[in-house]
Amino acid sequence: MHFDFALRSHKRLTLLIEDAQTTRQQHQIYPIQVDEAKLKSCKYPADVQLIYRMQKNNNAPIMDKIRYARLIADFKQRELAQIVGIDRCTLIRLENGQVSELNMKTETLIRIAVACGFERTFCCNQYHSLLANDVGRKIKEYRKTHHLTQIDLGKQLNVHKKTISRWEHNLQKPSVEVLMYFFPEHFDYDEQSTYQ
Repeated sequence: MHFDFALRSHKRLTLLIEDAQTTRQQHQIYPIQVDEAKLKSCKYPADVQLIYRMQKNNNAPIMDKIRYARLIADFKQRELAQIVGIDRCTLIRLENGQVSELNMKTETLIRIAVACGFERTFCCNQYHSLLANDVGRKIKEYRKTHHLTQIDLGKQLNVHKKTISRWEHNLQKPSVEVLMYFFPEHFDYDEQSTYQ
């Protein structure tokens, strides 16, 4: 498959989103059926092991999800990095776990998943999934249903009311601890222990 690398990543992503609509159903449901030819074409045994492991594990680390998506989409690291608009070294660091999951950019994870034809939050953990789905609106709804002002909520969380406003308008990302306070049901026990 030949890609026109002269197109900027945003324009290329728009085209990929349209293409992803047709392939999305193949990739968003576990287990994905991978044919033997695909497995034989894997250059490294670790890639084959990853594909088999991902067939059985929905709650894999982000680094495994990124690599798996790239392998299934049959991209080389250089190709995917250019489409997503990041440096190849950045993609390598993401795939090798050299970047902490908390320091990964949610937008980058979404662009990787969409470029590979997966559901937009496929490469995200619970924290990034919340950030990707208008967490500000959810925080505001939480505050309103508990009949709290921004000042009251700020006092409970030991933050300024402007911080609450920034969260509600998605101008600033709340920490994992804050999201666990608001939405404990979104974080399973194993996931919570990895964040602390």
